[in-house]
Amino acid sequence: MPICSMPGRRCGTTRGAAVALVLTPLFEAEFEDISFAYRKGRSVDQAVQRVVRLREQGYRWVVDADIDEVIREARVSRVS
Repeated sequence: MPICSMPGRRCGTTRGAAVALVLTPLFEAEFEDISFAYRKGRSVDQAVQRVVRLREQGYRWVVDADIDEVIREARVSRVS
């Protein structure tokens, strides 16, 4: 583990921020433009506005997918 001159809690926060600085651009490049969750500069209001615009364009279906549910189901299936 690297030596850090800052107190432990702050050092961990600093490392986390450094990792985020490196990884965020990589993930952002992979996300779809329609993805809003947990993204800097995106909000619930923007997501709702996007849905409203799509509805006005004639779209009628909204699909909400959550990978956590998929993982939970896989674990349950594996145990059963």
